[in-house]
Amino acid sequence: MQNQIYNDFLIIISFIWLMSCSDQQVKFDTEIPKEEYTFYSAFLENLVIDSISTIKDSLKPKLVINDFTIGYSDSILLNSALEGMNIIDKSIYFDFVKKNQKSYSLIKIGNHYTNCIILDYKTRNEINKEKRTKWDNLFDFYPNAGGILTLSRVGFSKDNAIAVIRVDLELGDTWGEKIYLSYIKRNNKWMIKSKFVLHWVN
Repeated sequence: MQNQIYNDFLIIISFIWLMSCSDQQVKFDTEIPKEEYTFYSAFLENLVIDSISTIKDSLKPKLVINDFTIGYSDSILLNSALEGMNIIDKSIYFDFVKKNQKSYSLIKIGNHYTNCIILDYKTRNEINKEKRTKWDNLFDFYPNAGGILTLSRVGFSKDNAIAVIRVDLELGDTWGEKIYLSYIKRNNKWMIKSKFVLHWVN
């Protein structure tokens, strides 16, 4: 009798734990609102490296994109980028900072875009299992990869007419770019307005 009660107790506890994990997963995946995914979709559908980067030569056609967001906001760099793009609407700054305090899953973006490939958790682990460099392993999986992108959450103006996104572009172990882009909505379509690019070298 006692064993049956104990087993029933374990089943109930396990059920509660599984339900809580499930709730957390659903909440995590749906924290990014629909309008933000609409922006990501438009951004990725038209993504060509020349349109966002200052690097033009010898890049391969496909871009590999991490399925999580950057997860932090450099307020000094953000201010410089907004000033460089002539954006004076402070609501964009505050919305961007608020959304980029932690990393979010982009699992709902899907993998159906022409110029890019979404790098999911499982594939990333497979790549990291290999003993060679990340880039050698990456090119084994994606021979035509041109770089790795990590996207930020999107900062919007209060009227949702202007959007700002940050893109971290890795082109090797020692160099890449941090790119801020502003978009304006015209006729219900997002059009690139300006960009601010910062190179980095290790």
